[in-house]
Amino acid sequence: MSKKIDGKTVAEWADEGIKHFDNSEYIKAIECFKNVLKLYPDHFDILFNLAQAHKMLKQYQDEIKAYQRLIRLKPDFAETYSSLALAYNNLNKNEKAIEAYEKSLALKPNEGNNWYNLAILYKKLDETNESLNAFEQAKKLDPRNELVLRNLAELLYDKRKFKDAVENYNSLIKILPNDENLYYNIGLANAKLNKHRKAIKYYQKAIELKEDYPAAWNDLGYSYSMMGKKKEAIEYYEKALSYDPEYTISWFNMAITHLNLDQDEKATECFNRVLKLEPNHKEAKMELHKLAKSRDN
Repeated sequence: MSKKIDGKTVAEWADEGIKHFDNSEYIKAIECFKNVLKLYPDHFDILFNLAQAHKMLKQYQDEIKAYQRLIRLKPDFAETYSSLALAYNNLNKNEKAIEAYEKSLALKPNEGNNWYNLAILYKKLDETNESLNAFEQAKKLDPRNELVLRNLAELLYDKRKFKDAVENYNSLIKILPNDENLYYNIGLANAKLNKHRKAIKYYQKAIELKEDYPAAWNDLGYSYSMMGKKKEAIEYYEKALSYDPEYTISWFNMAITHLNLDQDEKATECFNRVLKLEPNHKEAKMELHKLAKSRDN
C-alpha cells in the first residue's frame, strides 16, 4: 500500500502541487511539495519544483536552501549551481553567485549564458580581467550574441582598450547595421586613438541614421577641431546646439574653439552660456577668469 499523508499519496500530492504551480498558486504548491518531501525527502524533481515555487514568491533564502539540498543529492548537476547563482544574484550576494556560476561552468563549460552572467557579476565588482575573460568565453560560444558583444565592447572602451572595442563594435554592426549608437561609439573609440579621419566617417554615418543626434554633431566638431579645422568645428557645435540648446559640452567646446581663433568676445559669450547651464563648471570659470585678466592687462 502506498504511503499517505492526509489521505493522499505522494503521486496525488505531487500532481496537485504541479497544478497549483501552473495556476500560479505558489503557496498551495509549496504546501503540496512539502507533503511529498515528508515521505520522500530526497525526491529530486519535487525539491526542484519547491525551489521554483519559492523563487516565484521571491523567497530567495528558501529557494537557496532547496538548491543546497539538491546539491547534496547530486553534487555534479550543473543546472542546480546556475539556478543557485541566480538566487544569490537576486539577493545581491555577488561573490556567492560567482562561486556558484564557476562550479556550474566547471561541470558544463559550454553554457554561454552562464559565462555572460558571470562576466556581468565580475564587471559589477570591477574585476576587469575576470570579466573580460568571461565575456570572451561567452563570445566564443555565441559570436553573434548582441548583449555579449555590446557589453564586451563597452568594457574594453572603459578600460581604454579602444582598438579591441572597435573590433567588437564592428562585429555588432554586422548584426545591427542601422544602430546609430554603434557608429557613434566606434567614432569615439577612433578619436581616442587619434584617428580623427576615421572617427569623422563614423560620426557622419551615425548622423545619417539619426540627424537629431547632438552628441554625434558635437564629437564630429571636436574631431574637426583636432584636425585644425576650427571653423568647420564651430558649424558642427552649432548644429548640435540647434537640436539641444542646453548641450553644455558643445557650448564649452565652441568657446574653446573661439579662443583658439582669437575670438575672445564670442568665447566669453559661450563660456557664460556654459555657466548659465552649469553654474559650478570649473573649467568655464577658469577660462573666463583668464579672459578677464588678459583684458585688464
